[in-house]
Amino acid sequence: MIQIMKAIAFSMIVIVVMCVGCGGKIDLGEIQRASKLVVKDRRNSVVGEITDQSRISQILTFINKRHNEWDRPLFDTPVPRLIVDIYDGDNFVGHFGIARAFFEMHRHGEFVSTKASQSEVDDFLRLINVDRQLVFGDRLERENRDFESHWENRKSATKTLRVVDDFDFVVLGVGLGAIPYVCRELIERDEHWRELVTHCKTVATQAFQVWMREDMEKLAPFHTQTTVSGFVQPFDSWADMRQVIDEESWQVAPRAVAYFCSALPDAQLPADPDDPHYLIRSRQVVQSNATDFLDRHISHLWPAAVTSSGFRWELLMDPADPAHPRADRSAFDSQFWSANVNPSDRYSASLPGTLRYRISPLDNTYDNLTVAGDWTNCGFNEGCVEAAVMSGRLAAHAIAQFPRLEDIVGYDHP
Repeated sequence: MIQIMKAIAFSMIVIVVMCVGCGGKIDLGEIQRASKLVVKDRRNSVVGEITDQSRISQILTFINKRHNEWDRPLFDTPVPRLIVDIYDGDNFVGHFGIARAFFEMHRHGEFVSTKASQSEVDDFLRLINVDRQLVFGDRLERENRDFESHWENRKSATKTLRVVDDFDFVVLGVGLGAIPYVCRELIERDEHWRELVTHCKTVATQAFQVWMREDMEKLAPFHTQTTVSGFVQPFDSWADMRQVIDEESWQVAPRAVAYFCSALPDAQLPADPDDPHYLIRSRQVVQSNATDFLDRHISHLWPAAVTSSGFRWELLMDPADPAHPRADRSAFDSQFWSANVNPSDRYSASLPGTLRYRISPLDNTYDNLTVAGDWTNCGFNEGCVEAAVMSGRLAAHAIAQFPRLEDIVGYDHP
């Protein structure tokens, strides 16, 4: 009898699963008006709000194209990555959900979905400016807020966090260059921290990347996919990054990608580090270094990338207009370059005699504080991702006694 009941129950489940999503299309009608759209993530946290009527109109037009194309939701419909709640005044009109391969709508008591291509999902994400998932993001953009910049000093409020009330433990995971700015009280009271910032140094770095319309084998026939270091300044390291091409979204894919980096001597940087335009001027230095490097030195690596007058600028691909190359240095404006001069972005040096001044994540001077980063005394004291990972695992051990020290690969534990 039990086996019969199990069989009947299983049959009912199969019937339900097979029937979900079948039947004709559902027409929910068009949404005529809305005054506000609230964008939420999958945890139901608000990440944006749209009140501009022209943008709302564009978004409703996109949604209304599907008003008569809805199906009952499939059994395995995933949780949407974003939800747009639609309001007309104080009245909730419905919500529109977006996931990797489908849209969903909850309206008039109906819960429906429809398949969507990746390009359709991308189009909608662009409409709602999902790349700017900030409340009041439009206003902050108009104000040119740069949240990653050391020189962005505007704020909305100040709050003092107190142990027990607001937190239990602190993991200090900033770069070494930021320590003098965020740990002033520790440095003033603790000799170990003073010695750290006195003896352990950092250096700014510079980098650029170019996307080109000819194969690297044609530009540099004696190279296969290559990583080079010890070349000339101002960019002594080069990596052939063709492996990222398939992961990027291009209308017409480039044939080659090349990345360059090196140290950026402080002597080349603006004299006043408190200048609010310091980052902009530093980027101008790197742009000039990069274009001069391509004109003067790249011929040694890529003989076919130059003519008698210098670098062939028409090789560079503009992602906004890949079909129309520019034949002068302005072509570089569409490429990537970076001046890593923010204090937290500066590279941690490993100078002779300085390792003894580093602080270990296992240091228990302060019972609710640990540190993490490639600048710590982590057993592999070099500026690299391996050291950062080891340091992070040591910090986890300091807080939770996990992972075990013997399980941290590379750490010569006591």
